Amino acid sequence: MSGPRAILLIIVVLVIAIAPLALIVGAATGRRRALVYTGPPPTSEQLAYLHLGRGLAVQSALACLHVAATMHDRPMAGIRGTTPLQRAVNDEVALGRRGRALVTSPPVAVALDEIQRSLYQKGLLSGLDRRTQLGQALLHQQQRQHHYLAPSLRPAWRTYGPAAAGLGVALHGPATMTAISPHLSAELLWPIRGNRTRGSWPSSSSSCGNACGSCAT
Repeated sequence: MSGPRAILLIIVVLVIAIAPLALIVGAATGRRRALVYTGPPPTSEQLAYLHLGRGLAVQSALACLHVAATMHDRPMAGIRGTTPLQRAVNDEVALGRRGRALVTSPPVAVALDEIQRSLYQKGLLSGLDRRTQLGQALLHQQQRQHHYLAPSLRPAWRTYGPAAAGLGVALHGPATMTAISPHLSAELLWPIRGNRTRGSWPSSSSSCGNACGSCAT
């Protein structure tokens, strides 16, 4: 066999050989596209819970409150939080709650439970309190987008403001809280060990916009 018929046969064989590979690549691309979060912008507290659980969500709220207090030159107790968790945390700190007792106090636990439910509803957290693939993709995307809030880059927190401080803690972990206020970390907080597949206490270690809260005075 020679000439055009041979060429045609070669083309047919190549098409048959390549078709399954094209289907596999297409399916993989479809799966990757499916892992794009398109819901409402997550709050910093939601991202913190998604990242390292309940303890980090509390630290995110504390960071926001503390930076607001320093910017307004007022005690933290005089700052009115803008989210249920911020308000609960501030009230419990004023009552002397520290460490795990702060995280597990009833008012704080109620606010954390609501954050947990919202993450379930968004498909970001599973019933085992673990990040879903969508949750993992969202967290990584947010960490890349807000890399400038990493403590190693020494952000100017008074310039960025309270919401950015809460977001920095949420995305880059407890070291950010220590960078924001070593004194506050030593007085109020607790060791949090990183575990990127868990979102539960005690295993915990888009643009923010208004969703992060502004720790209004």
